Amino acid sequence: MNTTTRIGTAERLGRSLGRGWRAYARGERRASNWLVSKGVPAVIATALVWVVKLVALGMLVYTTFWLALLLVCVMVVAWMARNAVESRAKLSQASRPKLSH
Repeated sequence: MNTTTRIGTAERLGRSLGRGWRAYARGERRASNWLVSKGVPAVIATALVWVVKLVALGMLVYTTFWLALLLVCVMVVAWMARNAVESRAKLSQASRPKLSH
């Protein structure tokens, strides 16, 4: 019987996400401290960090919107193409002469 416990995939993923979040927070804190060391007031440095975050979020939302719009356009074109093929098939069946034996 093995008495050593192994960490699962979920725990491993959680730990790596936690490390990533801590690294991001550390980098943010370093950037804010760098701004303060250059003579920028702490309140403005904090506000500047938030502005950068909001700009990044805005860019993400903007990109997501256009990708979603592109997906909708592709779906509409595919739907129209399918309907065109179906209507052509119905027209060709209706225009064929019926053979009777």
